[in-house]
Amino acid sequence: MNLKQWETNGAIRKILTLNWVDVDVLLVNTVRNTVFIKGNLRFKGRLVPIDDESAVAVKLQEVEEAALGVAGLEHVRWELDGWEKAEGKWTKKEKIKD
Repeated sequence: MNLKQWETNGAIRKILTLNWVDVDVLLVNTVRNTVFIKGNLRFKGRLVPIDDESAVAVKLQEVEEAALGVAGLEHVRWELDGWEKAEGKWTKKEKIKD
């Protein structure tokens, strides 16, 4: 990882933290002009209830917009456990029953 990627990862982690996202359970990695955010989505505090799909969707959109404001970034790729983005909208993934 070069210095620019390290700085970008730090900026993204700061944005996540400012939006109450628990960064301890996420992997943030930058490759060229894309940041990858992977892991289990959790929020600190009670400001964003994880069971409120619309509140989570709004918060994730805010995070993505802020992330795209980081110099040099053009894409945010999410791989969140239990959540997916399709056609620009965030939804909870349906659990597969055995």
